[in-house]
Parts: sequence; C-alpha cells; structure tokens
Amino acid sequence: MKIYSSNDILIEKDSTQYVLTFNTDNKYNHFWKNTSSQLEPLKKNITNEKTQIYFKANTIKTLGKLLKENNNTLSYRHAMLLFLCIGDQLNYLEKDKYSVLTYNIDDFVIISSDDEQENSIFLLLNTSHFFPIDNNEFNIIIPFQKNNRFLSPELKKIDSLPFQLNFKSTYYSFALVIINCLNPDILKNDSKNDLKIDDYINGLNIIQDSKLFFALLRCLDDVPENRCYLFI
Repeated sequence: MKIYSSNDILIEKDSTQYVLTFNTDNKYNHFWKNTSSQLEPLKKNITNEKTQIYFKANTIKTLGKLLKENNNTLSYRHAMLLFLCIGDQLNYLEKDKYSVLTYNIDDFVIISSDDEQENSIFLLLNTSHFFPIDNNEFNIIIPFQKNNRFLSPELKKIDSLPFQLNFKSTYYSFALVIINCLNPDILKNDSKNDLKIDDYINGLNIIQDSKLFFALLRCLDDVPENRCYLFI
C-alpha cells in the first residue's frame, strides 16, 4: 500500500513493516545516509537502480495531515523535533553540495513509533527543491514558486533570472515553516511582505526563551551570511 510518493521517492507498507524506496544512483549520498540512519533500518536492499530501506513504524503521515489533526499547530515537542530532524538532513545535504531552495508543507512526513506520536522523527522527502551550491551560493537559473509562503526576504526580491543567492537563505525559509506550524497567524499577517524580526519575536511568545526560540532567531538574521542552524 502506497503511503507517500514524490519524484523518485516512495514509501509503502509491506505487511508489518514499511519500505522507503529511492534511486540508488543519485547525487545525495550523504543526505540519504543520514535519512536512513534516522529510520533505524531493519534491512536494506540495494541494486544499481533502486535502494530500499525497511523499517518499523506505528504511523506515517504528512506534516499537512498532522497539522489538520491539531488545529493547524504543532506542539513544542513536535516543532523541536521538526527543527532537529530536518536540520540534520540539511547538514548532510550540504556535504553533497546541495541545499533546499523552497519548502512546501507536504514535503515533510512524520514517522511515529507510538500512538501518541511522542516518539517521532520528521523527514524531508522531496528532492525536486534541491539546488546545487557553488561557493556557498545558489545559482538560480529556472523559475520557482514566487507565491510560496516560506520565501526568505532576498528570495522574494528576485525579479529576473539568472540570480545568485547565499545558500543560507534556506535557514530563513525553514524557520518560517516552523513558525507557521507554531503560530499560523504570523504569516497570515504578512500580506505586504514586510514582517521584521520583532514581529516574529512577538508572535512566538508561546515559546519565548526556549532553546527552539533562540534557534529560530539564529535562522532569521537579516544578513544571510550570519544565519546558522544551531540548537543549544
């Protein structure tokens, strides 16, 4: 039974276990090594064409479905796990000299090992948004979704192609995904694309002074080069 699919990625349920399938011959070796380790695989089948990772799970669903089940918000724990798990994937993807230009909610899945979904991991599973990094920059030569809710300020300003952009633009966009999951009203108020760091701080008072709060602020620096993914 198919559970999730995008591009060359497929998750199916096989009797009492799940199978993640992706192309063996691809450019994202570090990314898939990290993704596989987060799943704690029972076994792997690897051919020249396809890699299959077999793993146990209680439930698997998209982030969009999880949000709908919870009044469009995530708990602090789930938001923290989203930041940690996807951040791990991003770090390894950067070792492959790639990063993510844009995000959509249903690019993410939550894989849980218990009914309460407390013991869960989040994974980013849509390689169509991966762009190569050269000298710490995206070289954008093809159109992207300008109406995407999670664009960094510098990405919103692009009005012609080709264009070069610091790859740390992705940290800002990823932070917006999590902010939207914690308080969707923040981005709803951004009709003029003029939200500032103080607007995010005020909207995140529900997690103020937490580790996740400060981790998000590091991703939202006005200067792309100064942004960092760090949870301490």
